[in-house]
Amino acid sequence: MQGWAQDPDWRPVPTAIVGYKGVGKVRLAYVLYPLPEGKASPIETVEQLPVFADDRPVEDAIGLCIRFRDGRTHTILCADGPGVRRRVGALETDASIEWTDRFQGRVQ
Repeated sequence: MQGWAQDPDWRPVPTAIVGYKGVGKVRLAYVLYPLPEGKASPIETVEQLPVFADDRPVEDAIGLCIRFRDGRTHTILCADGPGVRRRVGALETDASIEWTDRFQGRVQ
């Protein structure tokens, strides 16, 4: 049931409904980061990054870098399917979805 949650009683909850129309394959990325009321977002920037396979740009995946104010970075690769070795930044994988959390140059 959209817009409701049970814990233990049913109550209304905020629900995002997003739509988009485009021609051909369209990739959209959203960053949802719940915050308590009055708290500032820890996210500094969200940047789309190019994705490569065999050192050539590919169109079957999207790469993102989320930078946080404390210096952490999350790199995300989301592809149409597994089995192809793809690279976004320092992240390299043949999975369809991969994510890394780096802080001060180290993977957490």
